[in-house]
Amino acid sequence: MALDGTERIALRVGVRNETRPEKRTRPLSTPIDLRISVETALTQAMRALRLMSYEDHACDRDAFDERSFHVTAWHRDEPVGMVRITPGPPFALVDWSGGSFIPPVGADVELTRGIVHPECRRFGIYKFLMIESMLWVAGRGLESAVAAVNPDFQAKAFLSSLGFVDYGAPVLFDHYFFAQPIACVIGSRPQLWASLRAEHLARIGERGARISFGGGLDSRHGGAAMERRPSGS
Repeated sequence: MALDGTERIALRVGVRNETRPEKRTRPLSTPIDLRISVETALTQAMRALRLMSYEDHACDRDAFDERSFHVTAWHRDEPVGMVRITPGPPFALVDWSGGSFIPPVGADVELTRGIVHPECRRFGIYKFLMIESMLWVAGRGLESAVAAVNPDFQAKAFLSSLGFVDYGAPVLFDHYFFAQPIACVIGSRPQLWASLRAEHLARIGERGARISFGGGLDSRHGGAAMERRPSGS
């Protein structure tokens, strides 16, 4: 399925997607219940969402999944959105670029593989997952995040509102996809993110979705206890 620009942050890197699971495009009826959690393993259901969610490349498991956390939105027992958080270095972005991408000095976490099921795109799940991810990162004591997006990514202004700025020139990842590296120094921004979180939570409710929290998150903030994995593991 092709995600529109408002629901994509991850790079379309991997092998050509010849065998994507069948996609559905019928929007869900409202209201719906969504649960947000932090997962420490990529389940088969999460893997299936990732495999079906890029237009012409299949993004399967990689070496970084085992040392990553996945901020995930669930509808019933099915994942409908994810953002991958990988403490580092090392970073997937460096690996995918063949070393062309050099992270900023002090970068200690990256966000990749952001996806939302098309049946759930209209609720604003991508933005909410990104806010939750950044609050979770801040709650772990991490200081500087990196990611990469299409240079004309439609949600670039939203990412800028979180504090992300362009870092260097666009880079070719996996010999296939040009993306603009972006970076965010966390600093005092969690207070702003908490305010944005409340706004987006209300907006999601207005659009017909009810949010609950579990598995590493709570209803107040993204900082529930969870150990950070060693960067070299």
